[in-house]
Amino acid sequence: MLVFQDYGIGWDDELARVLTGRVNLNYITNLDKTTLLFVAEKYHGPFFEILLACMERGFKMTDTANIYRMRHLVLFLVFFMAIIAFYKTAIKILGKEYALMACLFLVLSPRLFAESFYNSKDLVFMSFFMFNLYSFIQFFEKQNWLWAILHGILTAFLIAIRILGLLIPILTCGYWIVLTCTNTIQKKMV
Repeated sequence: MLVFQDYGIGWDDELARVLTGRVNLNYITNLDKTTLLFVAEKYHGPFFEILLACMERGFKMTDTANIYRMRHLVLFLVFFMAIIAFYKTAIKILGKEYALMACLFLVLSPRLFAESFYNSKDLVFMSFFMFNLYSFIQFFEKQNWLWAILHGILTAFLIAIRILGLLIPILTCGYWIVLTCTNTIQKKMV
């Protein structure tokens, strides 16, 4: 939290902010599809950039330096929460000692740590993937509607960030089918 102001702007920060965030928000609020159709960034998932653009507009931010500080802080907070989700997931798989070590490897990696402040595409995707893995495990452990809905929402966010997020519904459905078949076979054997 003490160093989020120390990081500069990534080479595609302005493109993501304006051509993905603002253009998509403008389409949502004003139905202006002209700009959206011809902008080069239209193939990137807009979810997180729209969220950041909403924050920028909601706080009535105009100073570029403050806008990027806010973006860096929000990006880091998402990464921080994702590390917590990753830790809770890793505890279930590896145990406490190894879970902490796995989190340290992520946080102490200079490249990942730096990008957690300004990379609104890849690191946000990785963070939401960590949220999804945690919700996936919770859903299959608890098997209730709350975790099913939360897992579905997080999966939708993940897909809206990067299309590769489609792996999660495939993984979820595949695991559910295997689990159902295994339970059916076990019941027949008893």
